[in-house]
Amino acid sequence: MMQLFIKTKGPDLVITNCLAPHTWASGEISKEDAYEIRQDYFQLFTETLLEQKNKHLHLVTGDLNTRLHAQMDNETDVIGKF
Repeated sequence: MMQLFIKTKGPDLVITNCLAPHTWASGEISKEDAYEIRQDYFQLFTETLLEQKNKHLHLVTGDLNTRLHAQMDNETDVIGKF
C-alpha cells in the first residue's frame, strides 16, 4: 500500500494505491493461510482509510484482486474468460 498526500487550497487530497493479496492458495501457502493473510491485509487497509476519513478528500486506486465469477454477455470486450 502506498499513499500520496497532496496539499490543495481545499481539503488535502490523499491518493492510496494498493495491491491486495490473492484469495487462492499458491506455492506453499494453503487456502486457509491465504484467507488469513487477506483478512489481515483488509483490516489494516480499513484502519488506514478510516484514519483519513474526516480530514481529507480520498481517492483509492489499485488492484484489490477481486475474483470475478462470471462474464456477462455485454462484457466480452472488457473482461476476459479467465
